[in-house]
Amino acid sequence: MLIVVFFFIDDVVVEYFFLKLFLLIVITLCGPTDSFTIINEHHQKYSRSIHKSRLQQQVGPTEEGFGKETDIGRDSSSSSLFQSFNDRQKELKEGIGKRYIARTQRGFLNVHNEPTDPFDTDNIVDTLSEGQIVTSIGPSQGLWINHDAGGWSVSKFGNFTWLEPIQE
Repeated sequence: MLIVVFFFIDDVVVEYFFLKLFLLIVITLCGPTDSFTIINEHHQKYSRSIHKSRLQQQVGPTEEGFGKETDIGRDSSSSSLFQSFNDRQKELKEGIGKRYIARTQRGFLNVHNEPTDPFDTDNIVDTLSEGQIVTSIGPSQGLWINHDAGGWSVSKFGNFTWLEPIQE
């Protein structure tokens, strides 16, 4: 009977007062020798659940990213994971990693080495074909997208969408 009650209570988040009451009952019913083992096991599980609930209260979603880190339970690997997550969210806001499909009117779209004028032929380094998919590798500059095909292409010009964002 006591073991069943013990497991039932362990699954519930127990206030500190009720924990003390539970421990007093265990000591009274089991005696000091057996109760030490039960109390020790329960204390370890309870401490972990309280630690987790405090972390959840102190680290939560914010406008800047997942959350602000606290000293409780943080090691270097979890800190770097949170930093990577927040960095990726910032990149997505800037358009980095966004995929586009090339749309053309004459069968190709020019790739320039710098975002200047779409009609500038002196800085063309490559072309994109109709339907070719590219991924942005840096923040856009106005209507220009820096992509993995080796340079910059204009996304919209002359009432035409040259690089159409792929909805994922």
